[in-house]
Order: sequence, then structure tokens, then C-alpha cells
Amino acid sequence: MVTLQNATGKFSKVHHRIGLGAWTIHPPATVNDGQKVEITGSRYLGSYSWLKGRKPAILVPGAPRIWSRRPTPFTLPPGSGYQVCDFNALRLPPYPLLPIFLAVDAFDWASADVVADCHSLLCLTAFANGQRRDFRMDLQLAGSKTILCTRWEPRVLMNANPGGYGRSFELMRTRPTLGCEHAASHHRVITYDLAGMKMVVRAEVDACLPDPDGKAAYVQEVPQSALIELTTKSSSRNRRWLYKDMQMCLSQTPNLIYGVHQNGVFNKVVRKKKNLDNVKDHRESKLRLLRRVLEDVQQLVIRSGPRGRLTLVYEDTVMKVYQRNLENSSLPEEYLEMFQSKASIFIDLLDSSSRALSKIEAT
Repeated sequence: MVTLQNATGKFSKVHHRIGLGAWTIHPPATVNDGQKVEITGSRYLGSYSWLKGRKPAILVPGAPRIWSRRPTPFTLPPGSGYQVCDFNALRLPPYPLLPIFLAVDAFDWASADVVADCHSLLCLTAFANGQRRDFRMDLQLAGSKTILCTRWEPRVLMNANPGGYGRSFELMRTRPTLGCEHAASHHRVITYDLAGMKMVVRAEVDACLPDPDGKAAYVQEVPQSALIELTTKSSSRNRRWLYKDMQMCLSQTPNLIYGVHQNGVFNKVVRKKKNLDNVKDHRESKLRLLRRVLEDVQQLVIRSGPRGRLTLVYEDTVMKVYQRNLENSSLPEEYLEMFQSKASIFIDLLDSSSRALSKIEAT
């Protein structure tokens, strides 16, 4: 278990503490150059669970909740109270990205092009496709090329949707892993290649499939093939599955389980695998546009330099880039040093040795 230092702060408006000057980014043109754009080489790096309690603490590696088969029909209450839209920002406001680095043992961080939440990539995908989904995202350069993308929400605690049943469905159809009974959420960090860009992506995990051998589950590394995305669907409405498909694609979650209900009475639970044939082409076109946006953003961040603090603001289908007034870093300095390449570290050591030798000769 890792205990983290917290800080409190009031909720802010989207333009809080960002500069007045701005550049405009336009969505990329939908040009197919014939090259295949897909996600390859997906690999697990680490995971953690946020623990309940007053002090912010994570359990590494933690574990997701486990899916439990139960007979239908059943009735669930609608959402009530508050729901958390970003546990990392709620529990650790100064450094929402920091748990990624606490959960990953060994990785060549200097080789990464992007470090981001799955949610941030979905926001950029919405922009690339001209969809109306306002958002703000804070950016910073780490090392020579890595973009640190920090998710930003005006409120990390929201009133629960009184007509929604997603949270009730999750709690009723899953159980905590042994050793994770006090976990509030589970997060997984993976790396993969997106058409030549090395991505490090964090995603919240809803649940996992039970061990097929029926063994008692305890905190351990859960295979990617066992991860589940949970959701609900009203029998009287058609759900838009393309967004959910992109979410599962970017987080590399292979299983979708959804409950079909009428006013909270669930008569059917459906399980599907990712990579449905009728959305493959649509997904590749979105990945192509996302790849181009990430490349443009990376060039902006590199030009801003290590001291640059940029913010993307997407409002009314217009994306603007602002220079933030504050120099607050996305990570503590000791973690930014992890992005130095081995070559630059070697050069720094040579410079230090040369300076030390000069001092000796001078005496």
C-alpha cells in the first residue's frame, strides 16, 4: 500500500489560470494514405486500486471486482447521491498522473510519446471527428518528446444520474477480490504502439471475469483477456455503441457485458467480445484521425519546451491552445528525471566528471 499526500482545492471553471493568448487547432482532414492504422503490441505495465479512507492511499497491484453470474430478472434502484468522475484528481489533485509511476516497476519512460488517460484519448478522438464534447486538458513535455496529458474536470464529484442504473448494476453483479474489500476503484496501465507512436495509457477497470478453474481470487496480476467493461441499456432505447467500442479499443478491454432493463427491471444480461465486424472500419478511421491529432499536439508541446505549460480547450467544436500562467508541474521533479534518455544521462555524467576533474586540476 502506498500512502500519498493530498491537497484540497475548490472546483474551477474551464479557463481558470490559463493565459489569454491562444492558437487554434483544426481537426485533421480525413485522408486515407493507404497505411493501416491500428493498435499493436499491447502490454500490461502495472495496476493499482484506490483505497477508501480519509488519507489518499493506493494498493499496488490491486485488483478489479469480479463478475458474478446471477439469475434474471432482478430489480435495481436508480442512481442517487454522488458519483466520482475522476478518482485520481479527487484523491491526488496536485499530481493525478503520479499513481501511474508508482504502479509501474520498470519501463523505459524516455521511449514513450504519450502518457494519458483513456478518457483523454477519447476526448481527442471526439475533437478529431468534429463531435461536440467540450473538454479541457493540461499538457507538459517530459524528456525530449513525451507528452504528459492530464485530464481536467470542472467537478470531480457529480450528482448521480437519477435515471441511470450503471453503478447499481456494477455493485450488484460483481464482488470485491480478496484483499481489495476496501478498494474504491481499480486502474490499469498498459503500453502499445499506435501506428508508430508509443502510448502509455491508464484506464479505470469495471470488473474482470472469474478464474475459470474456480480458484479463490486474491490480489494478483489479472490477464488482459479477463477485463470487462460494464454498462446498461434501456430496452426502449437504442444505444450508441461506437463510443463504447472506441473506449474498449483504447483501453484494450476485450469483454463487454451489459444489462437490458425497463425502468430498473433487468430481464437480460448480454456478453459480447470486442472487435465486432460492423465497427472495424469505423474504428480504424477514428484511430487514423487520433494519430494525426496526437502528432500535431506533440509538436506543439515539444516547441513549448520543458518549462512550457500548455492547455487544450475544446468548446463549440473549436480547439484552442493556451499557455498556462502557472508553472506547476504534472509530476514531481524526481519523476520527470525518469524521462531522461540513457544517452543524455551519460552526457550529464561526463559533464559532471569533467567539472570535477577541472576543480581537482585547479587545486
